[in-house]
Amino acid sequence: MTPTKPHVRSKRDDDLVLEFGNRWAVFGGGSAEDIFVTFGWTEAQYFERLQVLAGRRFPPPR
Repeated sequence: MTPTKPHVRSKRDDDLVLEFGNRWAVFGGGSAEDIFVTFGWTEAQYFERLQVLAGRRFPPPR
């Protein structure tokens, strides 16, 4: 069995996650199906990543 390379996230990948969230926010968020089709992730995986990215790019005011 050949080990697989871990997925390396790029800034573009991160931008797509944020853009998807922004685009679907007015509709209450994308469906589990939309998330899976777009990213190949479960809802939990997507929202975990979105939370990390949003925290990095938009830190809470101090």
